[in-house]
Amino acid sequence: MNDTRSDRRRLLKGLGAAAATALVPAWARAGGASPSTPTDALVIDALASPLGQRRERGALIGNEELAQLMASGLAALHLSAGPVGREEGAWDATREALERWRREVQARPRHLLHVQGPGDMRRARDTGRVGLVLGMQDAVALEGDATRLDVLRGAGLRVVQLTYNGRNRVGDGCLVEDDRGLSGFGREVLARAEDQRLLVDLSHSSERTCLDALQAARRPLAITHTGCMALARNPRNKTDAELRALAERGGVVGIYFMPFLREEGQPHAVDVIRHVEHAIDVCGEDHVGIGTDGQVGAIDVDEEYRRRFAETIRMRREAGISAPGEREDVFIFVPDLNAPSRYRMLARMLARRGHSGQRIDKVLGMNMLRVMEQALA
Repeated sequence: MNDTRSDRRRLLKGLGAAAATALVPAWARAGGASPSTPTDALVIDALASPLGQRRERGALIGNEELAQLMASGLAALHLSAGPVGREEGAWDATREALERWRREVQARPRHLLHVQGPGDMRRARDTGRVGLVLGMQDAVALEGDATRLDVLRGAGLRVVQLTYNGRNRVGDGCLVEDDRGLSGFGREVLARAEDQRLLVDLSHSSERTCLDALQAARRPLAITHTGCMALARNPRNKTDAELRALAERGGVVGIYFMPFLREEGQPHAVDVIRHVEHAIDVCGEDHVGIGTDGQVGAIDVDEEYRRRFAETIRMRREAGISAPGEREDVFIFVPDLNAPSRYRMLARMLARRGHSGQRIDKVLGMNMLRVMEQALA
C-alpha cells in the first residue's frame, strides 16, 4: 500500500503536476483550496469523466489527465461507456467502450482499479488508486433483449441508466411530453439488472418512469446526476416527489455541476450548495451525494474549447438529445470549482455553512458508496 501511495506522489511530481496546477484558476492556487478536507472522506463522483479536453496519442487517459485525476482525492468515479439516444450500433459500441476501459485499467494498474465488487472502492482508496465504475447512460444497447445485461456485466458494466432524454424501449426520458412511464420491457430490464447485481440509475428519466421504477425495485436505486426541480424548473432536474420516493426506498441522489442548476446563466458553487442543501432537506443527509457530470480535471476555456463546446451543443440539438438550458455560452462546469480539488473545496464551503464533518463525509462519498455496495453485493 505504501509503495502505491509513493507511486501517486511520484506521478504528481513527474508526469504533469505542474501542468495540472497551471490549469487551476489563479484564485484557487492563491488560497481558495485547502490540501485537506474537514474530514477524512472517501470521495466518490457518481458520474464524471477522467478524460480531458486535450487528447494525447497512445493511452486513453493521458499523463496530464492522470495527474489531475490522482490529485483529485477521488476514491472512485462512475463513468459512462457507450452511446445515448440511438439504438443502431449501440450494442457493439457499448461492448467496445467497455473493452477499451478494461484495457486502460490493465495498462495503469498502479493508479486505476476496475470496480467489480462491493469492496473495490474501499480497496482503491486504501491502495492510493482511483476506482472506475463502468456504466451506460441509456439502455438502447439492449435492443429489446434484457439478457444482454448478463453479457455486459461480464464485460465489466456495473451501472445501467434506464433512459436518456428521449423514449426508448425501457421507458420515457425527461424530454418526452406524453409520459408513459416504465414499459413492460423496462420492468423486465429492472428485474434483470437487480438479479445481475447492477446499480440502476434513474438520471434523465421522466417523472413517471422514475416513480414506476422506484415502486417496482427490490433494492435501493440511484439518481447519479441531477438537480432539484424546486430550485430550477428544468426537465433534467427531479421533483421533490421523486427525491422523496428515492430516499424512502434507501436510494441516493447525486447533485451535478451543470447549467440546469439555474434557469438562466452560468451556475456557480453557491448554486451547487443550494441544491445539495435542498436535497438534504427533502431526502435527509443519508441520501445525498455528488455526481458532477463533468471532467475531473480543470477546464481551460480557450478559443479551441469554446469552438468545440459550441459545436457539441449544436450537434446535440441536431440529434434531438439536447435539454433546455444547453447553450453555447453556458459551460458544463462550475467556474469557482474548476479544479481537480473541487471536492475538497466543496467540503470546506459546506463546513463554513455549518454542516458537520459526518454529514460532509456522507455527501462526498459515503452515501454513494453504500448504495453502490448494496447493488453490487
